[in-house]
Amino acid sequence: MERTLKTKEPNLFHYNRALSVTMSNMHYHDSYEIYYLLSGKRRYFINHKIFDLIPGDIILIPKNVIHNVLNSPGTEEGEYHERYLVTPHEEQIPENLRHCFQQNFYRLPPSISAHIKEEIQEMEKNFALNDEYTLQAYNAHLVNMLILLSRFGNSTASHEPELSHMSYIMQEAASYIDRNFHRNLTLSELAEKYSYSKEYFSGEFKKSTGRGFAEYLNHVRIVHALELLGDKSLHISDISAKCGFNDSNYFSSVFKKALGISPLQYRQKQY
Repeated sequence: MERTLKTKEPNLFHYNRALSVTMSNMHYHDSYEIYYLLSGKRRYFINHKIFDLIPGDIILIPKNVIHNVLNSPGTEEGEYHERYLVTPHEEQIPENLRHCFQQNFYRLPPSISAHIKEEIQEMEKNFALNDEYTLQAYNAHLVNMLILLSRFGNSTASHEPELSHMSYIMQEAASYIDRNFHRNLTLSELAEKYSYSKEYFSGEFKKSTGRGFAEYLNHVRIVHALELLGDKSLHISDISAKCGFNDSNYFSSVFKKALGISPLQYRQKQY
């Protein structure tokens, strides 16, 4: 299920990859993430939201937020996408600029988007120098990018990119799961709610989110379990029930598969 991608040092990645390359697992980072699409198309699935990107679009993700990267609908085998990925740590982001990451998607006017692209390109040149000023320059370009997003993002960014009718329905379905994860929710119930057969709904849901229904439901339940584990007054069996697992042993099994440790070990390690 989910996996943590650790970034020891702040970095910048520049890739040109075939569109068939997809993060098959939902994952999260211990750093923040700024994604700038240079060419091609890409789909991000963040929590229950779907974002279809075109060149110039920007995705911002705080640390520890689970997401997935998918091929956009209509892409063909062999097509490429090119992007920048900036991965700063929390301490490098001034507190008054962290609010930028509360908005995941930015579609800015071309002139503003171009300014942010220039900042990233200067950051890339700076990394090539690799001298005693590299980290300071990295931080300066990062701050400049976030100031641009702060000044122009809230007033000019499109918060919700247009989705196809089916993608919109699947996004609504994911949101419904997020609100009802604690219930004995079934694929049949969800398919009937949106007037599709089980088989058709299952295929479209996985195509839109990158996860099958059962996998996604367990993913949502585990995310909420992580929050509840911070309350030490709750027994593991209580958390299991609150998150919709009828069997605490099954809950522990799903949890361990996702994070590599048991719920109790996670609580002892984190709290």
